[in-house]
Amino acid sequence: MVEPSYVPVLPTTRAAQAAFRHLDVRARATARRIVEGGAFRGDGGTGPSAGERWLHSCAYGDGSRGSGNAETWIQAGHNQHMHFAMSQLGATG
Repeated sequence: MVEPSYVPVLPTTRAAQAAFRHLDVRARATARRIVEGGAFRGDGGTGPSAGERWLHSCAYGDGSRGSGNAETWIQAGHNQHMHFAMSQLGATG
């Protein structure tokens, strides 16, 4: 059984829908700033990680509908970090 607190609540009023779209636009703008920043490692020698691909898709809207929730962003960040750490360990070995 699903706990009631875990059931997604979709906005039903126009004001709530507008607020929801605003958050999506802000999240995608943040993703674009990250992807377009000089420190983004999305084009590494071993290819981008799943986290980097998700972030790029989020930034340019060619991924799934929406911009993810906090858990999605954390998963993408951890995936990208672990990919980078493993590539660095492989480069030194």
